[in-house]
Amino acid sequence: MGLFGRRQSLLSLVLPHAEVANNEVVVLVHGFSTPHFVWDGMKGFLLDAGYSILVFDHFGRGFSERPNIKYTKDVFVQSLKGLLDSQEILKPVHLVGYSMGGPIVGHFTNEFPMQLIACL
Repeated sequence: MGLFGRRQSLLSLVLPHAEVANNEVVVLVHGFSTPHFVWDGMKGFLLDAGYSILVFDHFGRGFSERPNIKYTKDVFVQSLKGLLDSQEILKPVHLVGYSMGGPIVGHFTNEFPMQLIACL
């Protein structure tokens, strides 16, 4: 069962690291009105630096489902946690957020501090 009483899906893209890996994952959390591809300009830089990247669309944005719910901080934090769990990312990650993604990263940090290397 998903967060909303039935399974909902987020669009997510996991990009493997470049040939020289540092074994760290960067999760890119977009803002309120933009989908995941807003990060396209940064992906090459991060991949070349050896990071694996996880980008996704929040519920109600981009290509993710749009459940008829109230979008609260708990929805965004728990969906991010569920996404990491579904991708079997068990080690700490770097979280990068802008606009609305910044507060989501901050709230996630408060609830799951052991899952982070850094947040920006």
